[in-house]
Amino acid sequence: MKFKIDPKFFLFLLLSVVLWQFINLAQPVSVTKPVKLEFQKPSEAFQLTSDSIVSIDVRVTSTGLGLLFRSPFKQTYIMRTDGMQKVDSNYFLLATDVENQLQQSFGESIRIEKLFESEVKLPIAPLETKSIPVHPNVRLSFKQNHLQLGDIEVDPSMITIHATEYNLEKLSHIDTELLQLTNLSQDVDTEVPLDFSGVTFSGVSSKTVRIKAKVVRFSEMIFEVPILIPELSSGVKLDVFPPVAKVLCKAPAELLKTLDESSFVVTINFDLERSLGQLPSRLPLKISAQPKDALEVSLLQPDVNFILENK
Repeated sequence: MKFKIDPKFFLFLLLSVVLWQFINLAQPVSVTKPVKLEFQKPSEAFQLTSDSIVSIDVRVTSTGLGLLFRSPFKQTYIMRTDGMQKVDSNYFLLATDVENQLQQSFGESIRIEKLFESEVKLPIAPLETKSIPVHPNVRLSFKQNHLQLGDIEVDPSMITIHATEYNLEKLSHIDTELLQLTNLSQDVDTEVPLDFSGVTFSGVSSKTVRIKAKVVRFSEMIFEVPILIPELSSGVKLDVFPPVAKVLCKAPAELLKTLDESSFVVTINFDLERSLGQLPSRLPLKISAQPKDALEVSLLQPDVNFILENK
């Protein structure tokens, strides 16, 4: 004998299940999960030191329907920090402050039962100021018979950086980005960005500097300069040969016209009195005096032969 089941039975069964689920979801439930907090800077005198988002565990109570359709765990809440407390060099928000701000965001349908933190450390630090020198990262090459006169100028030569104490301690100078110029015959005067790669800061007095270099055309001439022989107190006479040193001088043509061998002084670059018994095979030379406006002065031969004779 076959029984027929009325389709209305299935409809009644489905409605019963839905009603049972709805009644269960309408009951209060408590849930503990992490809540994401993002902190605001108290003022421009502070900087975030790391990721500004922090998670804390929170227990909340609401109906199942309330948590299902308006879960407080799916978003990040912005926290004001005007009520922060300072302990040593760290900054905190008390749990009561965090709870009050969260409760305002949750609304009346979700009640906070407990925060599992007595205080929340803020990822912020006060900003400090430091002046550091700028180092030019410059590579210059010149046309034939041209040279750089003097040092490279940087303007400004110092910049002021605003950053946390931790970041400032690591900074001794700041480099410019690479400036590479070739075949130069004219002065250099150009703006160059500073290289802030790897530098964390909140503010800086300048992000660029001007690089200046004086480029001049030169002539060159070789002078035969007598080598100045020291008088030895040990009764020994020193002779060198050749008795003159060839000195190459690069300078503007107008200056070269005024120079002669007396414009230079070449001496022995060795302490003969203290090391007379340990002389090298050849005596090294050095230029002890030269014209101050010369661009480049060098010895064509760095050392000479010598003879020691008893007087």
